[in-house]
Amino acid sequence: MKAAYENVESKKEGASFVAYYSVVPYFEFKWHYHPEYELTLITQGDGRRLVGDSYENFEAGDLVLLGSGLPHTWSSEPTAKGTTSAVVIQFSEAFINSF
Repeated sequence: MKAAYENVESKKEGASFVAYYSVVPYFEFKWHYHPEYELTLITQGDGRRLVGDSYENFEAGDLVLLGSGLPHTWSSEPTAKGTTSAVVIQFSEAFINSF
């Protein structure tokens, strides 16, 4: 399956990075990539994380830093447990190089 391109730049609205808190019933399978780096903290839920050719379980408390252009997704099943949530920060190489 070919990963879809996600246009993060359009979400920035002139900012240096994008940060958001996602709360959903479950993480849908959305295989995608983007040139930005991504830092993702799972705050609630569990399932499977696909990054490049790695396929692993995830759970609340997992923190993952993804490189530029790396296809990825988090996927879980709807359950009676309620919702899943994550904090996501996406930033360009130019932004991180300033540090």
